Amino acid sequence: MENKLLKFIPTIILTVLLFTCSSSDEGGNQVGGPTPENVSTISVNTSNTYQSISGFGACNTVFNGVSSFPNESDIQKAYGTGDNELGLSIFRVSIPASQDTWPDIAEVAKYAQDRGAIVFASPWNAPDDMLDPNQTELRILPEKYDDYVAHLNSFDNFMQTQGVNLHAISIQNEPDIGEWTQWTQTEIENFTRDHAGGINTTVITAESFNFNRSYYNNVLNDDIAVNNVDIVGGHIYGGGLGPFELAEQKGKEIWMTEYLLNDYSGEYDGNPRWNAFTELEKWEQTLEMLETIHEAMESNWNAYTWWYLKRYYSFIGEGQQGTTNGQILKRGFAYSHFSKFIRPGYIRVANNMQFTGDLMSTTYRGNNETVIVIINSNSNSLELDISVDGNTPANGTAYTTTLSSNRDETALIPENDMLIVNIPSLSVVTVVIPD
Repeated sequence: MENKLLKFIPTIILTVLLFTCSSSDEGGNQVGGPTPENVSTISVNTSNTYQSISGFGACNTVFNGVSSFPNESDIQKAYGTGDNELGLSIFRVSIPASQDTWPDIAEVAKYAQDRGAIVFASPWNAPDDMLDPNQTELRILPEKYDDYVAHLNSFDNFMQTQGVNLHAISIQNEPDIGEWTQWTQTEIENFTRDHAGGINTTVITAESFNFNRSYYNNVLNDDIAVNNVDIVGGHIYGGGLGPFELAEQKGKEIWMTEYLLNDYSGEYDGNPRWNAFTELEKWEQTLEMLETIHEAMESNWNAYTWWYLKRYYSFIGEGQQGTTNGQILKRGFAYSHFSKFIRPGYIRVANNMQFTGDLMSTTYRGNNETVIVIINSNSNSLELDISVDGNTPANGTAYTTTLSSNRDETALIPENDMLIVNIPSLSVVTVVIPD
């Protein structure tokens, strides 16, 4: 008897809830729609401001040959701002030790720049004639530091002849792992203090593999070296994601310059191939990517740059692992919830959420609009009532990406003096509210 009664309890509760939500007012008129008692809230305070956003981007292909570079159509899809485009605003390229592929790099960089992107460059390896022949690892001879600066400037000069104005050059990609040219912390400090001032462009620090603060602190605390760098850049493989107060105190922008998630790619450790995993598993990993962007923004970082733009685990397919060459992938649509709607120069502002469960949200202001990005990595959906500076917005637009949808657009109209947005389970939602 108890088991039978228990079966009916959910039905009874649901009936009561439905009756409560569709009750009548004193005049007998039906009262529908959301009420303050049955929704969560997000309150935006535009007067409380944080960092300026420099952009969101991706990297050109580095190791798979010129034939794997994005073509102009790929760049249009990635850097265009149309309805079915991703709106990226930063393009990262490599500085090869050999000049053989410089023209090809300039060509694809020009495609991105022509669509409004800023371009920055990172060296993986120095030319052989600058390396110490007595070292088993790749390491630049200190007496060759000026030659190394000249090499970086030669790349910048060549790019200018091809119509590409580099925004910045970094000193070294990942100086702290054994795959590329290596630098000790002391070498980085000495080079930055005594030579980096000769680099023609804006200078990005050496980009630590996991934003190891010890690769930056000596530079930032050196009265000369600190003035020879403009941007503190690094990667977040295995750590490093979080506030960097010293960089902020020194007035430096903080850029996340490379990260990828491809644990399922089969390229390492004998894992199964990418297409052996379910779309749900891939989508859950994409939500992890979005969470790192959220954390970077909440840590007052100014830019976020993903690894390859064109790869089966990235934003544009290249025809491998079940992808179609040139097709925008779901991970690209997810990334565009930041890159397309939060434009360079937008300012992050405060918001406060009142809800049950685990939800991530950041808010931005620019171009006479408020942009809210909400990430729901949970299996429960919910409704959010949005207010801006204590007022209910007159209207808004929600863009939603889930496992089964790509940036679906929904017009938001106030009801019962509330602007409600639905947040599905396992989703990312961007809300754009005009002034």
